Amino acid sequence: MAYPNVFSPNGFLPLLGDNIKSPKLIKRPVLGSRVATASATEVILSNYDAYTLDANGNAKHAGPNDVVYGIVSAIVLAPLPSVMNANGPLSQDQILAADAGTIIGIEDPNVLFEVQTDTFAAANRGGLFNLVDALASTLFRQSRQSLNVGGGAGVQFRAIDIVARPTDNVLGANARVFVKLAQAVA
Repeated sequence: MAYPNVFSPNGFLPLLGDNIKSPKLIKRPVLGSRVATASATEVILSNYDAYTLDANGNAKHAGPNDVVYGIVSAIVLAPLPSVMNANGPLSQDQILAADAGTIIGIEDPNVLFEVQTDTFAAANRGGLFNLVDALASTLFRQSRQSLNVGGGAGVQFRAIDIVARPTDNVLGANARVFVKLAQAVA
């Protein structure tokens, strides 16, 4: 039996299919020992996190008041510094605060992303909203970002519509919706 609208934020999941032949993917460096932006809750970068760029083009975890350049699609394989003096078989699946690395980001305004909202009504279709930033799960290595509809209008994402899953997704609290990047970036 399915339960509608379970609270389970896990970032902005890209929906890549036949409608997107070749989304704009770009590699972005991530500096080690970086500091959080003024509106971000942390500096960890996880898959499906929204990111912004510093003045030198390095990716940083985005907060609700940052320009969102893209969504982390993958983390480039790199050895973990703590395993066999960085010669081990394990690779990072989350870039922690002290670690440097490289991400592959989706910076394409035509790509749909699925994300959980705090609330969603039919009148919110087509609206512009900002993200809700939350600490990533370091246990499960997952983003915990979601979309802030209840907080009013924003600029980061355009809400397209509710995800059509009649058995487990309805309008209201914790609804899952489709969004697109809404900020024009060069």
